[in-house]
Amino acid sequence: MNISLVPPPAPGEPAYAEINIAGEQAGSPLFNDVYFSDAGGYLESEHVFIQGNRLPERLARREEDAESAPGQASEGDRPREFVIGETGFGTGRNLLTLMKLLHDLRNQGIRLPEIHYITVEKHPLLPRDLEKAQSIFKNLARESLLFRSCYRVPVTGLQTLCPEPGVTVHLLVGDIREICPATRLSRPVDAWFLDGFSPALNPEMWSLSVFRELRRLSASGTTLATYTVSGAVRRNLNEAGFVTAKLPGYGRKREMTAGWIP
Repeated sequence: MNISLVPPPAPGEPAYAEINIAGEQAGSPLFNDVYFSDAGGYLESEHVFIQGNRLPERLARREEDAESAPGQASEGDRPREFVIGETGFGTGRNLLTLMKLLHDLRNQGIRLPEIHYITVEKHPLLPRDLEKAQSIFKNLARESLLFRSCYRVPVTGLQTLCPEPGVTVHLLVGDIREICPATRLSRPVDAWFLDGFSPALNPEMWSLSVFRELRRLSASGTTLATYTVSGAVRRNLNEAGFVTAKLPGYGRKREMTAGWIP
C-alpha cells in the first residue's frame, strides 16, 4: 500500500505532548484528560478496538476466502493487505494491543495479511515520555520494545516505521483537520480506531468534516469502533455515511459505539 500527503506539510517540530504519570494512570495536562486510567487500559483497547472491529476473525479468515478473483494476482504472488486507520496515536496502546493479537495469531499457525497502520497525532510524545507511558503495560512489554526500537523524535508530516515483519506504521503528525484532507491512499482503510481525547474536551477530532474525510478514505465494508457513545459523535458519523450501533462497553463504560459502511 502507498500513502502520501498532497500537498506535503512544511517540515518542522510539532508541539510535543506533555504527560503526567501517577501510578498506573497517564494524563494530558493540555486536554485535562487521560490517555488511560490504569494498566487495564490494555484490556479496554482489546475490547473496544480489536473486538469492536471484529479483527480476530477478519485477520484470520480462511486462506481460500482471501484468494484473488480469476485473472488477478494470486495470494502467493501478492500478499494480502489490511489497513487500519487511527485518530489519536497517544501512547501507542492500541498499536501494541494489535501487535499482541498478531503475535498470538501467528503462534496459532495463521497466515496473516500485511498490516498497514495509519495513525494521526497532533501532539506526539517524545521517546523518553513514550517509554515511561508504555512501561505501565506489563502485558505488552514485547510489543513496546519492538516499537520503541524504531521510534524516533517525530516531526511534522509522515514517518514510516517497521516495528516487526508484516507490520508497517504510517505516523501522520499534524492537525487532523489539515492532514486528513491531504492524505492519499492506494487502497481504502479496512477498520478505524477512533481514539481521540473526550469529544467534550477535543471536539475537533470528532467533527463532521473529519468523519467525511474518514469516509473518503474508506469503502463498503469498512468498520469503526470507539469508546464514546456521544450523541453528537454518532450523528456526525451517520451523516458522513457510517451506520452506527451501541455495543456493551468495558469496565465502568457501559456502552461503546461500533460502525460500518454499507
